[in-house]
Amino acid sequence: MKRLLTFLVLAFTGLAAQAGSKPEVYSTNFWEVEGKTGYVTWVEIYNSPEARTNGIAHVSVVRQKQGDPVWKLEWVCPHIAITTDALKRSVIRPLKAKGAYPEHFYEALDRWKEDKRKGTAVICSTSVQDFLNHQP
Repeated sequence: MKRLLTFLVLAFTGLAAQAGSKPEVYSTNFWEVEGKTGYVTWVEIYNSPEARTNGIAHVSVVRQKQGDPVWKLEWVCPHIAITTDALKRSVIRPLKAKGAYPEHFYEALDRWKEDKRKGTAVICSTSVQDFLNHQP
């Protein structure tokens, strides 16, 4: 009886933990993150296949005022290179496809690649919010 009770407790604990856990971070390219009140703020992941293996995601942070038309977006940060662990700490929930035209992202990514070539590229290892709070 004690074994059965222990099994049931462990089984229900595991199910509860699984139900409350987030999906795998690279299961979608759009994740809500903490942002300004009255807005939906999200990251768009541009390199999920590579990030799964090398542990560095290249994302942009975009927001939209609640109630605004879908085309009216604000770029919070066009590019952040971020570790998988830091990205996992940053996301709240997956979103359906949002999508912004990626020109701003690719311009900023090119600047980051140039910094990487020079040895000065930054890779965030804390969280999106921390990174944004420390930007000039």
